[in-house]
Amino acid sequence: MKSSKRSKKDLKKSAPETGAKKRAIDPSTLRRVLTVSLVVSGLSIAVASFFPDARLWGLNQLAFYPLPIRIAALVLMALAWVPAARIRFARMVDVVCDRLTSGYRAVPLAGGVAALASFILFYVFRARTRLLGDGELVMRYTELQLEKNLSAAGHVADIFGHESVAPGTSVLYFVAGRVASASGASPMTGLVVLNAFLGALYVFGVVYFVWKLRASPPVSFFTSLFLVTTGTMVLFFGYIENYAALYLLGSLFVFTAILSLTSRMRVWVPIVLFVLTCVANVQGILLAPALAYVVASRLRGGGAVPRQVTIIVLVLTVLATVGARSSQLGRFFLPAVSTPDVPGVFSVAHMVDVVNELFLLLPMIPFIVAVSFVGRGVRGDAAPGAKHTGFVVLLLAPFALFLFFFNPELGMARDWDLYAMLTLPLIFLFVMSAERGMKVWNAGEHLRRVMLPAAATGAVALLAWVGINASEARTINRIRAILSYDTANATYLYESIAMHYRRDDRINAAIGTMNEAFEFSGDPMYLYNSSLMSLGEGDTLTAVDGFRQCLEIREGFPQARINLAIQLYNLGEWEELMRVCTDGVRLEPQNPYYHYYFGLYYEESGESELARNRFMFCLRQPIPDDMRKDVEAALERLAPGE
Repeated sequence: MKSSKRSKKDLKKSAPETGAKKRAIDPSTLRRVLTVSLVVSGLSIAVASFFPDARLWGLNQLAFYPLPIRIAALVLMALAWVPAARIRFARMVDVVCDRLTSGYRAVPLAGGVAALASFILFYVFRARTRLLGDGELVMRYTELQLEKNLSAAGHVADIFGHESVAPGTSVLYFVAGRVASASGASPMTGLVVLNAFLGALYVFGVVYFVWKLRASPPVSFFTSLFLVTTGTMVLFFGYIENYAALYLLGSLFVFTAILSLTSRMRVWVPIVLFVLTCVANVQGILLAPALAYVVASRLRGGGAVPRQVTIIVLVLTVLATVGARSSQLGRFFLPAVSTPDVPGVFSVAHMVDVVNELFLLLPMIPFIVAVSFVGRGVRGDAAPGAKHTGFVVLLLAPFALFLFFFNPELGMARDWDLYAMLTLPLIFLFVMSAERGMKVWNAGEHLRRVMLPAAATGAVALLAWVGINASEARTINRIRAILSYDTANATYLYESIAMHYRRDDRINAAIGTMNEAFEFSGDPMYLYNSSLMSLGEGDTLTAVDGFRQCLEIREGFPQARINLAIQLYNLGEWEELMRVCTDGVRLEPQNPYYHYYFGLYYEESGESELARNRFMFCLRQPIPDDMRKDVEAALERLAPGE
């Protein structure tokens, strides 16, 4: 019996392909799975294109375009299914792949051309708005750094001393802003050019990496397609955020880690890139479990890491997440139960947002999942790293936990860039699954059938996303559509929109937006800002009413009280001015503004001594130069003998 059992085991080991074939999906089923999954992606985008106000922000990018453009895009996606076009496109892809692999210089040349073309596209179609808050903050921080009279080393030390989230990226932005300023351009131009350059490097890295994979033409094409048409590419279109450098370096880490697992790259390369990624943005720490797998594999001579080690690292990752949630970092996690401002982890709204996030980052997510599903359980090591499934698991797990549990604070629909790097593990799950099943299923033929529809779907989704950010009107329409169903910290976005209107001298639109923020939140600060803009437009009465209302809501609002006092003085409303200043002295006895207006009132009333005492009190306080001049002039008027 022992001998018989042993022989059966030996038989199984000697015929791995047979075992794979038994579990393989038959060709017709495979074709249907791939086709249906891609049709689901296309139909989802098509249907969502007519519902701009629905909670479909990961799918409805086309909904913010005129109807003719929407129809043209959808027709293009439909025409990509024409058999003759699909066959010709597949042949063209094969020819290109063959030529790129036939010469030593072909790939670097193709990568260089693609990178240059990408740089131009990134700059020409750059984001035209600095909405969503973070871009504005990054720009202000860069400008403040440029104003400091520090050496280069001093700037770096200062940034690392104050910027805890993305110090490396902040240094890059500072350098770009400084170079632009030195050449006579605006710092903003420097930041846009930097982002375009980072994107060009990313495209070159994609071409080089796919070539190094030495995969079959269909898998090479789809790998390139997914890497280039992800929604995260928007980061490089002049989108001033703290994630462009993170995504580039994180991608390079994953590329080199995969090559290191197959002994085509020294292990120190992904280690250095991991450190640089973390310096660029602290979110890079999510790559630590994957790095642990790479190091463990190289310690074993490049072999697969035992399943137990993968499980241990995975458990430690989960425990670290639980520990972070229970620590001071807990404020960055979504609550288990929904609140009026933030949906809970297990809420329907959050689950919808997760799906939206995946569609926004990877418009062909159903297709990627389908390929990964049909590739499961197939034996063979055709793909580079195919025996290293644990690497993909440890790459995917931290980002999955991040996607489900992290609280984006502004609403996931707005902070989509936080999750940009989620695309990497999903794409490489596709690479390993697809290439692994090639020999068994002849999957290359079936992938060729959907090459053109997949390319059209990815291109339409990406171009629609880019076009939104390249247009102020479409960007604002999208934000307002989101605010119709997701009001988490909505006033932050209202304020951002208002700031953008102010930069474009559309003051009435800015005033209206600030009033919307006030009506939504009840925070008098927004009404105060609205009143200041009304004052700047010469509408003094509206501004005065706004300042009064601010003080009714919040008595201790010194800016509103001082501005109200100034305007009441200009209007000659002495009685109300004295009431305002009396309350001001009660709340802030040392504030010189109220004493100054008391002095003016007493001077007007002929009570010179009382006026002089108030003005002298003002001079003993730290006051602005223009106010000091006015006080000194008043004292001269009150001088004896005049």
